[in-house]
Amino acid sequence: MSAHSTTSTPAALLSETEFRGLLRVSERKFKALRAAAVIPPPLELGPRVARWTHDDYLKVVEALPRREKAPEPQRLHDGRRARIERMKVTGQ
Repeated sequence: MSAHSTTSTPAALLSETEFRGLLRVSERKFKALRAAAVIPPPLELGPRVARWTHDDYLKVVEALPRREKAPEPQRLHDGRRARIERMKVTGQ
């Protein structure tokens, strides 16, 4: 058996780059999420070493709002319905 595990386990601590990579957001978006307090403050391991836990990542994902499916605008619905009715009449 090799010393390296073949299963992927999350790192105990995530750098900003790793955290952004998991979220798949740009540096700019990450900074905006931090400013909006969506992303918690990092653990300060040194003057220039900030890390987040994997639990921080999971909490952020759970807290992100879900996009609700908006109803179709009435004007769009009416136009689509009118095209369908015209197609029925012309036989196309």
